[in-house]
Amino acid sequence: MGHPFCAKNPVDTWPGKASRDEVHYLNGFVLERQFYRWIDGVGYDLGIGRHGGRTSVVSWRILPDTGLESTLRIAVYPHVLQQLPVPPNKALQMTLDPASRLGTAKRQSASSAAELGR
Repeated sequence: MGHPFCAKNPVDTWPGKASRDEVHYLNGFVLERQFYRWIDGVGYDLGIGRHGGRTSVVSWRILPDTGLESTLRIAVYPHVLQQLPVPPNKALQMTLDPASRLGTAKRQSASSAAELGR
């Protein structure tokens, strides 16, 4: 199963820490991903950006809710915000609601970022 707007996803190195791949979107846009933290069964942290360009950081975490359900938490630290006078302890977090299949975004504090392993 792949991203719905992804034409291809060539892999350089996989799996685990130091994994590298590319995401080629249907519109021709290409992003490189480098995974720098991999926690089996829990999640990973990666840098993503254009070849030779600035990199955003994304943290993915699987949080068990019950024996049958989990929550996927994605925290995004966009490169465009790294140049703004915004405290670096802020992140945009998206939590996917499995019941509605919709995401909700909110700002996250430094303490919450620490929970994500930052």
